[in-house]
Amino acid sequence: EGNTWILFSSKPIVLSWDTDYKRIINTVGAFSGILRLAFIPPEKYAEEIPIPFNSTTLSALSRSTGYRKLVRHGGIYPVGCKVSWKGEGVEPSYDTWDIPEDDHLKMLSTPPADEVAVVHFKFEVRSFSAGQTPDPDDPSTELLMLALPHHVDVLNDEVVLGENEFDLVYRCIKGNMRAVASNTWVTTLFDNVEMMKRIAEGNAFSETTRNIILKNVEDDLGLFIPAKTENIYGYGKQLGRLAQLAHITDVLLYATTTDDSMIERYNSTLSKAMAVLEARLVDVLTGGISDKLLYDANLGGIVSRVGLLGPGADFGNGRYNDHHFHYGYVLYACAIMGRLNPDFVSNYGDHVDSLMFDIVYSSNSNSNKPGSAFFPFVRHKSWFDGHSFASGLFPMGNGKSQESSSEAVNAYYGAYLWTSVRASHSGGGHWDDLVLFARLLLAMEIRGAQKYWHMFPGVNDIYDPQLSQHYMVGVLGMLDVTCRTWFGDKTLYLHMINFIPITAITKNLFDDYNGTYVKEEYKTSIAPLMPNVEMAWRGYTISDLALSDPVAAWEEGMKLVSGLLDSAASKSQILYWTNVIAGSEFVPPADNSDNNNPASDGSKVMCDANKVCAAAGLLGACCPTGGNIMLDCCDTGR
Repeated sequence: EGNTWILFSSKPIVLSWDTDYKRIINTVGAFSGILRLAFIPPEKYAEEIPIPFNSTTLSALSRSTGYRKLVRHGGIYPVGCKVSWKGEGVEPSYDTWDIPEDDHLKMLSTPPADEVAVVHFKFEVRSFSAGQTPDPDDPSTELLMLALPHHVDVLNDEVVLGENEFDLVYRCIKGNMRAVASNTWVTTLFDNVEMMKRIAEGNAFSETTRNIILKNVEDDLGLFIPAKTENIYGYGKQLGRLAQLAHITDVLLYATTTDDSMIERYNSTLSKAMAVLEARLVDVLTGGISDKLLYDANLGGIVSRVGLLGPGADFGNGRYNDHHFHYGYVLYACAIMGRLNPDFVSNYGDHVDSLMFDIVYSSNSNSNKPGSAFFPFVRHKSWFDGHSFASGLFPMGNGKSQESSSEAVNAYYGAYLWTSVRASHSGGGHWDDLVLFARLLLAMEIRGAQKYWHMFPGVNDIYDPQLSQHYMVGVLGMLDVTCRTWFGDKTLYLHMINFIPITAITKNLFDDYNGTYVKEEYKTSIAPLMPNVEMAWRGYTISDLALSDPVAAWEEGMKLVSGLLDSAASKSQILYWTNVIAGSEFVPPADNSDNNNPASDGSKVMCDANKVCAAAGLLGACCPTGGNIMLDCCDTGR
């Protein structure tokens, strides 16, 4: 192939070349020692390096600062790495979980802008000198490694070699890598997680919008109750939707007027939402659903019963595929429930902890100490890659991969909220450490998604322009990156699977480049699709629109049919989200949606809500159907 490689050996070695097949290099005699092989990228010296390799090659390479660095550090190699972290300036406050009436809407204090978490990568190194530990004071014994783009963003400039110091360009699937000369990497993460308080103060809602949203919450609570026969992923998404309804009602309750009748109405709605949510959470936590959660003593994890029936069952849950996607929804719902009702934490806290530890376990980080814990260390997170991989125990030609970056963020958001509930309930202690840990994982996942999933032509140019024009990565693997999903190649799927679910953290996730990314992403990729987006996805595309034009999003949101949306979303949630983004100055346009959509409130969408359809044994959505067709059996117009 004409590539150039440099071989470093800890001891003298004689090699022989197979001149017949020209594919094999053998040692002449036995060899015991350390070999290191360095690839020389061809771009810079391709025209100067002759083929076959000869003395002129060395002359060309000797002018390369990168080549000289490789030679200088060739005898220093890593044998291990310890990852550690700490918070600086982080003093979590949980007093708002015991919420005084006059300050109900403050959940946690917003951290100062200079609060950071520091992650240390400390490499254990050896030298060719009989495997000795190098002298830490000798610069020539520093480890030479390559860093990914997200490392370079937060590494100290003193350890990242500039182009004048290292002129070779190494490119991988995640863009150009940079040379780093240091035995310890210190990466500083500024805290970009602003969900330390509720996403909006109550005064962001006018009386009109509060009443509209409350009416939709009341309707949505009567629409769907998670079926006990649902798989764990689908059940979790519906729990997330129920939790949102309870959360929305709670926010609006304490933002409403002193009208006793309205307060009573809010309280009644909140009580109903809490009762339904708690009952369904107890079902999943105590084995009350058909897809029960079980502990796998062999591999150390919580798996679903259906997932154990086959490799692909439950999206591969039994083989540890997508666990953070599945359990993130449940953790989010448990956190909302625990905040609203502290007794839930007392009664079921240990159950929820076990589920969280399956994906967010801060112990057992020493890979040299097997069998020391019930769960592995942060199951899905790749600390070097800066994000998670969803793949479980499946052989994959291009290595592990991940599709839904937003659901990965949701998992660590759910863990952050739950640990915060736990800390407030227990008075801190070791839970403070777990809050920081979950917060760190969340910040890492957001940064990883923004860097490697959110493609912004002309701004974030780590990928080829032909790929970047799509604005979103579908599946990111260790050795490949695609603009399609596991379930289809439509542009809509590509963007929305990396947008769901809609919670407070969504704004943080799509706030990269001061919000300019999501505006361009919507205008370029989503807006052309809007006329033909099916209702199941429409709630998400409208939520995407809200980040750049909340007034237009509200108008579109009022046309939604809640019963036809994805199971993790509701019309109430979309309207609430839109109003939050719009802010306190927002005045909703007049609502004329009912004139055009007889089922706009969702109350008559389902077949069993229409007598003739129910008598015919029809199931699911009938009035209209998922294809927006009104069946003859519908009560409307009969």
